[in-house]
Amino acid sequence: MLVVVIKLAEVFSRGSFVLLTTYSLSLSEAGQFGVILTLVGLFAFGFGFERYLDIQRRMVGAPSPEFDRAIVAALQL
Repeated sequence: MLVVVIKLAEVFSRGSFVLLTTYSLSLSEAGQFGVILTLVGLFAFGFGFERYLDIQRRMVGAPSPEFDRAIVAALQL
């Protein structure tokens, strides 16, 4: 339950930041900000997806607890 609350707080704070920043900028700056946010999001998704696939490739045939430990280790920043 704690993870759900933390994730909701993170989503709300990120959304608030984007809205407040976008409305405080001029039209051209807001457009540039939106493009940067989109690119950052796409690259983060791409790298995260590739890392998940790498874990799957390395852990083929490994027992479940070992796979779970690899996933938890990947979550650490």
